[in-house]
Amino acid sequence: MAKVGHLIPRFTTATSEVTGESERTVRRQVKRGEELAKAPELVQRIEQLPQIANSGAALDELIATPPEKREALLGAIEDGRANSLQEAKREVKKAEQVVARAERYRPNLYGHRG
Repeated sequence: MAKVGHLIPRFTTATSEVTGESERTVRRQVKRGEELAKAPELVQRIEQLPQIANSGAALDELIATPPEKREALLGAIEDGRANSLQEAKREVKKAEQVVARAERYRPNLYGHRG
């Protein structure tokens, strides 16, 4: 039986030709879709945030963020403390610094700062 696999264009090549997007863009979009498919609850939240949903770069960055930090970033945008993922990162970093400072000065069980 003759091999004909080389005659069938790759999905990304065929999609690129049809849509006019570069093959690299199609690959990034496919990867995004695969990652988002693993987290349907994340998709529901993102759908409510056009500043993320409409930005491939923001989606890629959010997908690459660990889930526990992702929660804080989305929360900052959802509650109005930030209007973008970059602002949310700054807000979360400030909050983490405040907590770290408070922990440093919190008296321990023996009454000493530590």
